[in-house]
Amino acid sequence: LATAFTFAQAVLLGDGGAGTYLATQFLGFDVVFFNVDQFSLLMGVVVGFLATAAVLYAYGTEAPTWVTAFALIYVASTIGTIYAGDWLTLIFFWELMAVTSTLLVWQYGGEAVRAGYRYALFHGIGGTFFLGAVVVHGAAMLGSVPAGEIFLFSSTTGIHASATLLAAIGIGVNCGFIFLHTWLPDTYPRPH
Repeated sequence: LATAFTFAQAVLLGDGGAGTYLATQFLGFDVVFFNVDQFSLLMGVVVGFLATAAVLYAYGTEAPTWVTAFALIYVASTIGTIYAGDWLTLIFFWELMAVTSTLLVWQYGGEAVRAGYRYALFHGIGGTFFLGAVVVHGAAMLGSVPAGEIFLFSSTTGIHASATLLAAIGIGVNCGFIFLHTWLPDTYPRPH
């Protein structure tokens, strides 16, 4: 029901629901946990549909309940990255995705444990590059916007070139881009 709700919510928000929701402050910075634009709506529909199909598949294969729970936390963190309205929220949910997906790999046991460690190592490296991009971006924005708004997407007039490169490498490692995908063939066959 939760994944079906995610799908329905994205479809319903597509009728003019764009905007910023759930904005607050954290450690003196403005953060937006739920920001809706056309791209996030499209990705919300895709992830909601695929997650609903995956949960139905898990039910059909009689996967342990705790494995499905890890998978749902992974889906929730994916939704968090999709609707993040600032860099801090994005990096938090991005890393939560890495942790929960590592747990999904490890749960299989046997050879999956070794593959899971490699998976965690590469995702840690990718996350570090991505976090570096966020820090470089924040440092580049100092003085051009109010300090509390440094990490908001709406305050971004551009992204520093080195931050773009760091983000591309970090995302590339985690997504398995060509030449950054050495962890992928060993890991993907392992989990349930």
